[in-house]
Amino acid sequence: MKSGKLRLKPVEDSSKIYVYHDPCYLGRHNNLYDDPRNAVDAIPRLKRVEMEGNCRDRSFCCGGGGLMLFYEPEEEQRMGVLRVQMAKEAGANVIIAACPFCLVNIEDAIKVSGLESQMEAIDLCELVVRHIIF
Repeated sequence: MKSGKLRLKPVEDSSKIYVYHDPCYLGRHNNLYDDPRNAVDAIPRLKRVEMEGNCRDRSFCCGGGGLMLFYEPEEEQRMGVLRVQMAKEAGANVIIAACPFCLVNIEDAIKVSGLESQMEAIDLCELVVRHIIF
């Protein structure tokens, strides 16, 4: 994208507002925060917001880390549901994930929250591929 060899078409649906969820291992463990955001921001007319105070090295886990995805912990509210609420409060209706566990957990949290008609989750690579001009 930086070299200009990969061209991207603009977002068609202007009602979508995106937020990037920082996955634990890509973010806090590998210190990769700007590259995914730069990829998202390279898509013309894409509106992106941040979950202020809960992003980058202060990101909130989706609840699926350490294979927690595969068992039902007894907790008052699932971490994924809290994360979806944070995204909604930031004004987003599309959550971008760059981790398969995060994607599944966030999709599930959207359903559990009853927000299926209002929000969606998408993988970072899938988002970019949808906008590549071939």
